[in-house]
Amino acid sequence: MKKSTAVVAVVAALVLAYGGASWYIGKQAQTKVTQAVEEANQKLITVLGPDFSGEDLKISILEYQRGIFSSDVKYSLQLRDADGEAIELLLQDDLQHGPFPWGALASGTLKPLLAYSQSKLIPTETLKPWFDSAKGEPMQVRTSIGLGGEGVSDWRFAPVDLAKDDVRISFSGADLNMNFAGNWEEGTADGGFALLDIKDDTGQLLIRDVVLESNAKRNDENVLQSESKASVGLVQVSGSELADVELGKLEVALSSEQQGDIIDGDLRYTFGSVKASGMDLGTIGLRVSATGLDAKVLGELAALLEQSDPEEVGMGTEASGALAAKFVELFKTAPSISIDPLSWRNDKGESRLILNVDLKDGSAQEAEIAELAYLDKANLDVMISRDMFLRLFSQAQGGEGGDAEAMESFGGMLFDQYTARLHGAGLVAQESGDIAIKISYTDGNIDLNGQTMPVEEFIQRAMMAAM
Repeated sequence: MKKSTAVVAVVAALVLAYGGASWYIGKQAQTKVTQAVEEANQKLITVLGPDFSGEDLKISILEYQRGIFSSDVKYSLQLRDADGEAIELLLQDDLQHGPFPWGALASGTLKPLLAYSQSKLIPTETLKPWFDSAKGEPMQVRTSIGLGGEGVSDWRFAPVDLAKDDVRISFSGADLNMNFAGNWEEGTADGGFALLDIKDDTGQLLIRDVVLESNAKRNDENVLQSESKASVGLVQVSGSELADVELGKLEVALSSEQQGDIIDGDLRYTFGSVKASGMDLGTIGLRVSATGLDAKVLGELAALLEQSDPEEVGMGTEASGALAAKFVELFKTAPSISIDPLSWRNDKGESRLILNVDLKDGSAQEAEIAELAYLDKANLDVMISRDMFLRLFSQAQGGEGGDAEAMESFGGMLFDQYTARLHGAGLVAQESGDIAIKISYTDGNIDLNGQTMPVEEFIQRAMMAAM
């Protein structure tokens, strides 16, 4: 056999071997992609929170045409806008099979991969203004998936500057970078954008300097630990019927631990500055935490709430019965919920609220007040600063200079009057002129500012004070 013939034979054998390997890896990639879409839809409600359901956001595979070296995949992203109208976005994916996809090699990645994906939006009439403004691709996604399922995904959103009818939108563009492990649960993500400005004849929404970070990993006890952070430099809303609002230095932090379906979570909000119609209202902080929540049941409850018509959720209706049953199911894991604290501070003082609630499975118990069968313990601690209230009252009344002093004096009279009324009913205590409320519940009794009484007596006192 001539040497040239032998070389051709070897090259042909290598091509056939690589083609077979690429075809097999492409088949494995299809399995991974299908699995990832199914898992993503199952977890969306848990990740996005109780305000979302499967009807708000869903990913589907419309077409999957697998070849030897690459596959063409078409995805559908279905979501609802703020008015509940359905929106569908279509994405085209050029999925190149491993072990050495050409696109990955061209970008400098030399290690073997399961697949290399390049996705982009498919132009539609709805998206035409975005395509026109971007003068090209408005969104591009590049994803590398390793042989073990681990990978990297980079999302790029093009800047937008468009006007339609009386609406004008300016967007700086955004980046989102993700690294994920082979189990598609662990990983990190970061991204953000500099500007989103939406204006029309009635008002404006302005958002500046958004930064996002998140990471998730499983510890040695197989507990999934997640942390997410977001910071926003400025949010301005003008044209509202109530007031123009400006929020500065907004920070949100969410941490959670999940083992099986049981999840513990901690959510914190910090508003570095709050202004309404030019009034400086100070700073606000909120921390909400929960332990022992069943994530699956919580997602099902969120879906029920989303589907329920508020006008039909009345006592004795089928809708209210379904919701009540789902709440009972949620309480079976004896979750605890706390607000610790909700704080509001201005230049004159600080007011705080702390609430801790321990729930229990009360489905087999009887109580004169049915809802109390599911309440194990509860504590409420409230402190309202008199000086802080007077400043807010004066601002709300538009007081300036001498008028501010008059408004604060009038506000002080009202504050003292209602405080005396509540104090006479035994509902509040006074500490240096401020209002203090301490309420705890256990074993069917209420401790109100150090005085123990049955729940019924507490309800009577509260009703008398409200009359």
